[in-house]
Amino acid sequence: MDTSAAVDTVLASCLPKPKSLELAKRLDQLVRENGGIPAPIGVLEGVATVGLSMSELEDLVQRPGNLKISRRDLGFALSSAHSPVSGGTTVAGTMILAHLAGIKVFATGGLGGVHRGGQDSLDISADLTELGRTPVAVVSSGCKGFLDIPRTLEYLETQGVGVATFKDGREGDVDFPAFWSRDSECKSPMSLRDEVEAAGVIHAQSMLPLSSGLLLANPVPEEFSIPREELDEIIAEALQAAEFGGATGSKYTPYVLDTIRVMSGGRSVEANRALVESNVRRGTRVAIALSIMERDKSPLPSTTDYSTDVPYSASQPPQAWTEQTPPGIPTPATSSIPDILVAGSIALDTTCTLQRHPPTPTEKPPSNEFKCSNNPGNAMDSKHIPTPKRIVEPIAHTSNPSTNIHSAGGVGLNIARSAAISGARVKLFTVVGDDFSNLSLQQDMRKIEAETSGNLECVLKEVQGEKTASYVGFNDANGGLWAGMADMRIFERGFEKDVETAVAEFKRNWTLQEVTLGNEPKEKSSPPRDSADRGSDTSLGKVTSTEAKTDTENAASTDPETSTSSSSPHNTSANNTNQEWLVADANWSATTLHQWLASARTSNLLTAYEPVSVAKCTRIFSTTAPCSPLSSPPAPHPPHLADLATPNVHELEAMYSYVKSTGLMEREDYESARKGLYNMDELGIHPEIERRRLIRATSRELADEQIPDRVEKLLPFVPNIAVKLGPRGVLFMRMLLESDPVLDPSNPSRYVVVRARDRQPARSQHGWERKVAGMYARLFPPPKVLQGEDIVSVNGAGDTFMGALVAGLVREGGSFETLGEETLEEVVMRAQRASAMTLGSSESVCPEIARLFR
Repeated sequence: MDTSAAVDTVLASCLPKPKSLELAKRLDQLVRENGGIPAPIGVLEGVATVGLSMSELEDLVQRPGNLKISRRDLGFALSSAHSPVSGGTTVAGTMILAHLAGIKVFATGGLGGVHRGGQDSLDISADLTELGRTPVAVVSSGCKGFLDIPRTLEYLETQGVGVATFKDGREGDVDFPAFWSRDSECKSPMSLRDEVEAAGVIHAQSMLPLSSGLLLANPVPEEFSIPREELDEIIAEALQAAEFGGATGSKYTPYVLDTIRVMSGGRSVEANRALVESNVRRGTRVAIALSIMERDKSPLPSTTDYSTDVPYSASQPPQAWTEQTPPGIPTPATSSIPDILVAGSIALDTTCTLQRHPPTPTEKPPSNEFKCSNNPGNAMDSKHIPTPKRIVEPIAHTSNPSTNIHSAGGVGLNIARSAAISGARVKLFTVVGDDFSNLSLQQDMRKIEAETSGNLECVLKEVQGEKTASYVGFNDANGGLWAGMADMRIFERGFEKDVETAVAEFKRNWTLQEVTLGNEPKEKSSPPRDSADRGSDTSLGKVTSTEAKTDTENAASTDPETSTSSSSPHNTSANNTNQEWLVADANWSATTLHQWLASARTSNLLTAYEPVSVAKCTRIFSTTAPCSPLSSPPAPHPPHLADLATPNVHELEAMYSYVKSTGLMEREDYESARKGLYNMDELGIHPEIERRRLIRATSRELADEQIPDRVEKLLPFVPNIAVKLGPRGVLFMRMLLESDPVLDPSNPSRYVVVRARDRQPARSQHGWERKVAGMYARLFPPPKVLQGEDIVSVNGAGDTFMGALVAGLVREGGSFETLGEETLEEVVMRAQRASAMTLGSSESVCPEIARLFR
């Protein structure tokens, strides 16, 4: 692993000694926490040392008369003809020693530069010329704020030094930092999105015959930044004091720094400490990303585009990488606005698959059964030959030989990747920690974004002090999951503000797209699905109004008798765009999960829920969350947060058992609400008749296991449920609205197991009509059953199904209600084929599923 070096001039002269020693220990800790190897550099007793120990650093700081050692001083400091010299190295001195030691990245506080009036005095720091002739990348908070920043940048350009500033979450052009301030009124020549992009620049430059370095400017953390106007006043007074005090040469900078410390009331020291820590943290991550890149011997896709003239966009990857995209992936439509927002987990996955053992004999039979002679009649009978036994599952309490694969994974990423490869435009929102795993994931994400032809855009929110999620899966020799361990604690935090922002931005982009296409933004005629009535709307079709309305106007026109809209809540305008979806997984805390789903429904997005695991699948029903569908008594049309859920049979059982444990299913109002949902009282269907219909639509085996019955009990809360049954296929059940084409009387379907006679609309408390007219149940058999060695790994197969299913829905218009039965079959079967292809792939999502959507 590459190392990063902290320049010791910062420790020796910029801070008071007790604080500088404390800071030295803190920086050492930061480097190690972020996965690097600390290598402080300095000169101790006439010996240039790379990797000073903590005791040596303490000795160096405590020594009186220490020097600041630059390029010009190294020969004298290391000469045996002089008395031993100790001192911290300047940026120039550190660059030289770091380069000799093979270190390519080091972090410091601030850079020297061109002093004010330098055009006349030629007072220019040797740091600048060193950057022009030594190939080391320096991470600093720009140059000292009291220097001439515009001329410093001009001089660096003359020296051929690449200068870029980390955006640090900002958009557009950014200023080159002024040490204690994030702003300098001087635009940075280039900008960098993150450490991985910075590492790509270093790696690309190292491939060229250049001997110059790079300056990577990292702004001081915002909470410690001194406003530029205030800083200018302090600096002006400090420079005047230095002039009156006669400070010149090497004494000038320490004098000015101390004056600024006094005049700022110590705020400059606090800012100095914060920026040094930030720079060391960022420098370490850059070094690690560079090490990973050099190990893989390939630059990241984002490294070809780091200029502010051409901002990096995940939806528009660099041309060089677009040409390398695997053939056959459906290209995005002319608009880059996403169709699907995935709010889910990302994790660093390790998959351990048991290696196939050679056959091992079972217990030997008694010795007299092995008698053998030339007489065939006395030969050992074949029934006594020991049957070879293959070990297909890991053996407990010991190590097992395995094939291990490390990759970017997580339910949310897998779903997003599957949908993007399937041709949908997808935006993934997820969270990562500030650790080494984050950097590894960022590298994989750049490749994944490029591989999806620009269909996938990833938004990774970094959470300070948290660890990136990780997953370790143990598979048997057939690729089946034997056990899994997941650390998803980072998703247990509250992200309510981020949820609202992400959903609002997603919806705003769609509104802007409609205006750009020359149409007035269309709003649904139904009211927003707020917490007061978050699920009464069982319609999954996108609804448009004949005239544009603001949210306020829509809210005021919810009564059908007063509304000016002529469109049905179940139909789509002829010129309307496809319905957008939000897909959320159960790795979020119950509160955040409900926030995602409720915010999406308020914005009139369709919502899909991936239950993830038996332990987490019930979070959608959690009664402690503010938007739980179980938090209020049932109504004729109970509220639901998710329009679609895709549990496996174990998750389905857990969800059913949880709802039943609440006592809700024993209550009379629930049973009457469930019957009223399909107007069953009007039909008077005998349970045995309903069972026969379910057997005909699904299978006797499923009916005997009561799987359709479990699903039917949950439909009031999730009106569309696709149960993943493994080799038995997918059981798909849903509520039917009156306008659903499946209910067309001219083409009756065998899969409509309940059909209402009375289709009079029911009214919600808001007065808008809902027409639920039946229940649909169908078992979709698998297109192909994989067995034995055909299955490489089960990891990601279920996620692939969800992503391909929603992408297929978007492709066909967005919702189930707009699909005919043949189209529904095509969408579900295609999603099953995608899942099967992932089963036969070593990747969590098989890239070849793209050919299913050509």
